[in-house]
Amino acid sequence: MHDTKFRTRLFLCFLAVIVMTLVLPGLYVRQNIKEDGIEETVRNARREAGLIRMQMETAAERGVGALAPAFDRIGRELDIRITFIGADGTVLAESNPGQLSLNSFDNHSDRMEIEEAQKKGFGVSIRHSNTLDTDLVYAALPFAAVGELPGGYVRVAVPLKRIEERIADSERHWLAIVGLATLIALILAYALSTHLERSLREMIRVVESIATDPAGRGNRRRLHILPGREFRRLAHAVNDMADRTEEHLRTIAENKAQLKTILDVMNEGVLVIGEKGRIRLVNPALVRLFPQTRGAEGRLPVEVIPAAEVQQALDELLAAPQDKPRLLTIEVEPRPDMVLSVQLIRPREAIHDVLAVAVFHDISEMARLMRVRKEFVANVSHELRTPLTAITGYAETLKDSAAEDPTICARFADTILRNARHMGTMVEDLLKLSRIESGAVPMEMEPVKAALILSDVTTACRPQAAAHDLTLKTAVDPGLTVRADPHFMAQVFRNLIENACRYAPEGSGITVSGETRKTEDGGEEALFAVRDEGPGIPQADISRVFERFYRVEKHRSSPASTGLGLAICKHIVERHGGRIWAEPGPGGCLKFTLPLAEETPGH
Repeated sequence: MHDTKFRTRLFLCFLAVIVMTLVLPGLYVRQNIKEDGIEETVRNARREAGLIRMQMETAAERGVGALAPAFDRIGRELDIRITFIGADGTVLAESNPGQLSLNSFDNHSDRMEIEEAQKKGFGVSIRHSNTLDTDLVYAALPFAAVGELPGGYVRVAVPLKRIEERIADSERHWLAIVGLATLIALILAYALSTHLERSLREMIRVVESIATDPAGRGNRRRLHILPGREFRRLAHAVNDMADRTEEHLRTIAENKAQLKTILDVMNEGVLVIGEKGRIRLVNPALVRLFPQTRGAEGRLPVEVIPAAEVQQALDELLAAPQDKPRLLTIEVEPRPDMVLSVQLIRPREAIHDVLAVAVFHDISEMARLMRVRKEFVANVSHELRTPLTAITGYAETLKDSAAEDPTICARFADTILRNARHMGTMVEDLLKLSRIESGAVPMEMEPVKAALILSDVTTACRPQAAAHDLTLKTAVDPGLTVRADPHFMAQVFRNLIENACRYAPEGSGITVSGETRKTEDGGEEALFAVRDEGPGIPQADISRVFERFYRVEKHRSSPASTGLGLAICKHIVERHGGRIWAEPGPGGCLKFTLPLAEETPGH
């Protein structure tokens, strides 16, 4: 009785599998046929719309009134519906209006295919047509005004009945095939289940004989090779079970060692919470973040991690029902200079003495960069808003009343031109900085004497210095030769000198010096400095003076400055393999280094 019941269940399982293997592919094929048919219809509709648009362009001089007869003839031949829709959504021509006049059609500007054609150059949608009472594929292309035809959209509607007929034919063939295959499968399933039942009975007898062997002749450890190839591997599996148990124990030990190695080399801190919410394990990375966690096993997280939010999140995670989310992510700031992203995970499956795991990601640098980016956007908006406001205000005044006085008109126009040029310079500097930063601008490095570059720059900058009653001095060794691009290094010197001119008090001096100094690794490099007698740079602003648009004294921003000069200097110097920095204290001082040339320039 039990054998019959088992064989029946086995037979039904085989039958279910066979039926599913026949039905599911058929449903998949049916869906593919429908999707392929729709895609083909869309392609045909787009092609037909394109051809109709070309034909309209060639007969544009006949006007809109000549479109309806042509649309009607083409629509009957191709079994499609053609509509010409104006730019405002009004139906201008229709191939098969039926009993309706063109004025009776709804405005089509909100149709999906029209909106997509307006945005992407081609639009398509599938929906039910109330006019024709059938499902249609709508394809629309924009139409530019030509001759007597206004601008608008050419739309083609293709019925889906062809696809439905193809699916119906496929279903009839498929049902016939499924019926025949099911009949054959029933016979094969019955034969297979009967054969498998005989093999299982033989296996049970062998296993029972091994389990009840009173002599202990080795059968307790081994199975004889069973009849029937379905179970031959079972005998070998039982015989190897003892050896594999030992192998598994060794593998577990190796995996534990590997896990420890992974935890030791991870940059992220890992905190494992065990029984009663107490610390079970910490990795070296977490100890580097919080030294007090060393040897903290058995203590609560709040006792060693100075962030109460971590303990609160752990308590919330462990107290939540099993069907609640098992992952929480929080951000904490244990110190003013540290921002951590903490992921708290509760294992989906029960693990011995592991209730939760917390992973600490140090995102301090990322948070700093995000803050810099937000400030950059705000600074760009501010820098552009000032000249834009000036241009707008003067232009409106010029338009309303200043045209009556030529003097005022010229002065206003000069102000507008000056602000427009300032905006253009700012955009040009932004593009230049972006290209230098990305490495898109090639730099031709060659041995060049720094004094020669600086001589040309000081000559160009003396008028600006003289305008502020400033004395420009240079103290660069004539033989100091660096490996650099002369054009870009001239730009660095000029930006630094112009920056000093803006901040140095009138009647003071600016000094540019250059010398050779030893590096930490025993080599040599060139060190340049630009000093002025201005107010200097506060310690709090030292790390930020080379950011885009950053100014130490916002109220002293010059209209001639775009706020990008120091940022450009920074990236040029770094592209040359040097570094640039500012020194705090009274009297502004900016320094940068360059690699020395290995050979002397020919001149």
